[in-house]
Amino acid sequence: MENAINIIVLHFGFAEDASIATVIASSRMCFTTEEAAIKSLANELLIIFKGKLPSKRSCCEFNMENPANRFCSKCGLNLETEADILDEFYNWLPTLLAMDYNSFGYDEWFEECDYETCWELGLSPIELVGRDRDEIVVIEACADLELAKAVGYKG
Repeated sequence: MENAINIIVLHFGFAEDASIATVIASSRMCFTTEEAAIKSLANELLIIFKGKLPSKRSCCEFNMENPANRFCSKCGLNLETEADILDEFYNWLPTLLAMDYNSFGYDEWFEECDYETCWELGLSPIELVGRDRDEIVVIEACADLELAKAVGYKG
């Protein structure tokens, strides 16, 4: 039987730093491999994270021409590289544990995404009852690292 993965259970941290909370994500799409499901969720979370970053202004464009510039000389905005953004993304992921739907920005996100392909976070553990084990990916520890690496984090 071919896998139909559509739920990911995320545990953050490791050993004594492990969180006692869990994030459960589900998708209406089904994936045939754990890697594809994790990459899909990670890409979606990265898009949401990038949407929370301050927008670059017109004054930043000139400063971005020189790769040595880390900040805009006029407005002070951080001129982050993709590596910087992925590092911040990695650090942002565990904050999902303390977010609610408003702080996460679900209203804005669901207006932009395709309802049939979006991942939904915040499911109750009761959603796992009666599910086939092949439908679920469980990341036992360091979900933040695994998600970040799925989108290119080198950490």
